[in-house]
Amino acid sequence: MPLFGRRKQTEEIQTAAGCGEHGPCRALAGIAMADLPARLGLLITPASPALGPDPVVQPFEGELVIVLCVKGGRGQDGVTDALVIPEHLANQWSTTHDDLWGWAHANLSREQVNRQTFTADGGDSLHVVNGMGWPGAAQVLQAEAAFDLPLPYGAVVTLPTSNVVCGVPIRSATSLKKIPFLIQLTSELRTPDSGFFGMDLYWYIDGELENLNARLQDGQDARMRVSTRFKTMMESLPTR
Repeated sequence: MPLFGRRKQTEEIQTAAGCGEHGPCRALAGIAMADLPARLGLLITPASPALGPDPVVQPFEGELVIVLCVKGGRGQDGVTDALVIPEHLANQWSTTHDDLWGWAHANLSREQVNRQTFTADGGDSLHVVNGMGWPGAAQVLQAEAAFDLPLPYGAVVTLPTSNVVCGVPIRSATSLKKIPFLIQLTSELRTPDSGFFGMDLYWYIDGELENLNARLQDGQDARMRVSTRFKTMMESLPTR
């Protein structure tokens, strides 16, 4: 059951819409506790009936949610299957939801990804991360690991598709001047099935994400509506 590639994602996520004879439920019930932590994964995807009636999810932004999954086998095309964990089965392993989410987040740094870094003017850099065999958008939840560098001021990040994270680490006040370029790049990387992904920019800081409400004005300048916290960070930045 590939999550991206040849078929639409909404048709590919295996859910536990019912038990008894339902294959995904049987597969989840057969997973031993000793094997569970290493097999947990996260997906960022639009909320939809395809996730089943009671998926274990957390809100992300707008129509997007973070879905807790168990990774299955890998198909011939190299794409890993996923089983969405439903609430009615989440307690079968006699552990807490916090543990399940914690293990899944820890696994983000172990996933195979393709990292590309491009040097920009003024010493800044653009980072592009693609998932390999598992959709890469959730890498944004741990951007330090995804970009492989510390982010004391955070980063401006975007999700053009379910498999891509782009970001500019905030190094100085000049880093924020790259926001119009990041908006344009995001638009160029969108695909016909990007859906709810694509145009929003976020400030990643210490594992949290905040929508910057950024839009281009006159095709060049970015206009943003940001929080007091982001404004305070801006005021503390080195000038260059």
